[in-house]
Amino acid sequence: MTGIGTVLLSYFIAWAILFVLTFVCLIVFPALSIGAIGAFGLGSLFLVTQTVNLLLAKARVLKKGEQPLLFGLLTLIAWNPTDGIVILRNKNVHYVDDNLHDGGGIKLICPLLGEEVALRVPLEPQSLVFDDTDVLTKEYLPLHIRGTMKWRIISLEHFYLLVSTELHEADDKKRHATVYPHGSRPSSRDETSSGAKKLALAEEWLRWTAEEQTRIVISRLSTGLLVAHQIAADLPPGMIEAGMPRADQGQSAVPSATGKYQTATDNLAARIYTAIAESVTQYGIDIHEVTLQEVRLPPEIHRQCVEACKAAYIPFIAQKQALEKKMELQAEADVIGAEAVAAREIVGAAPAFSLVDVLAHVVANNPALARRAPP
Repeated sequence: MTGIGTVLLSYFIAWAILFVLTFVCLIVFPALSIGAIGAFGLGSLFLVTQTVNLLLAKARVLKKGEQPLLFGLLTLIAWNPTDGIVILRNKNVHYVDDNLHDGGGIKLICPLLGEEVALRVPLEPQSLVFDDTDVLTKEYLPLHIRGTMKWRIISLEHFYLLVSTELHEADDKKRHATVYPHGSRPSSRDETSSGAKKLALAEEWLRWTAEEQTRIVISRLSTGLLVAHQIAADLPPGMIEAGMPRADQGQSAVPSATGKYQTATDNLAARIYTAIAESVTQYGIDIHEVTLQEVRLPPEIHRQCVEACKAAYIPFIAQKQALEKKMELQAEADVIGAEAVAAREIVGAAPAFSLVDVLAHVVANNPALARRAPP
């Protein structure tokens, strides 16, 4: 690869050599002076024309990305600061630009020396949305999961060498097919199409990996822990708080379902991030973060869970309120006896009955909700 300055210098050296040869020819062979002057003029005109073409090509290449020069003997290439580029020489990796912070560039390559642009891909962070349905929890209830993954290429050489441009599928009937992810079947085989195919395949692969890790992690988690926040939003106001022991009754308040839900989903996203990041680093890919926007039950199962939670909370709340009322009446009578102490201890020893616990009990004991475990 050479720079524009080097080519301009070579043009000037060629013109100087032509000038010296013409001058020598005029002194040694005066009879050929007219031919020598004509050759010098044509040579000078050619070099001036190529110099002007080179300077104009710099402006054109900024729009097109590639511009041939000297009848195809040289090719001027350019790439943006957010683009990465791989250049081969005799089919070996010769030059790689995968630094997002060093700006783009303009270079001349010589196809006669075996130089070619093999890959162009974006280096800025990419966003990938993955969506999976019927993800089974620990109790075999289906969930709908929707999340976002942010990733980018950090090693263009590893990405070029290790990521394929085709996706193959085979089944037990010995059928084999080449699958092209959406938008990854360009019509040409230049470096732009190669980069598009590799990028589309990498996104498809990351999406499959995210869905696989999501299923593995969720299969070990309780349904109540994942959807308690949504169930709580549809329960009557104050129902959950009314079913929890108060701090002035000898026990600290139970943490809300909202906090547990956020912890569970954040932990789920963190587990997915860790599993994916470890498996793709060797391919020159870095995962920035994984976030979950939606974790929900099918509408019918969600409605049944809400109704079951209402049925579980109402008797417990009524019993607790009756015990509290009994204590208040005995305290008002200023007669603190064995029965009053017993009633106070019963209320104080009431177990924490959080929404997560209710959901776990409901799912475990309701055959209409739980799915049969796979054989």
